[in-house]
Amino acid sequence: MEHVQSGVVWVNSDGKVSSVNASFANTLGGEPKSILGHDWFEIFAPRDRSKMEEAYSQMLLLGKANVQVHGRRLDGSYSALEVLMVRFTTTRCASSGTTA
Repeated sequence: MEHVQSGVVWVNSDGKVSSVNASFANTLGGEPKSILGHDWFEIFAPRDRSKMEEAYSQMLLLGKANVQVHGRRLDGSYSALEVLMVRFTTTRCASSGTTA
């Protein structure tokens, strides 16, 4: 288990990947910059899209969701993934303009 690395992805409110770590990018066969801007749902196998949409809705409602799907690698092949989605929001402080 000490060799397991978690992939981390930030998805913006438009459903686009806005940040990704090297581990997740490597899982998809690329560099982080090659994943930026991709539609979150299109990163996964078409057969898993409804599972991802259902898990995404659950995450929005309950704060987190876990689903097993297949990620689409940049070479067109697929890789089994376990995806844990956690809702994260930021609040701007009106007086300072910083994120709390």
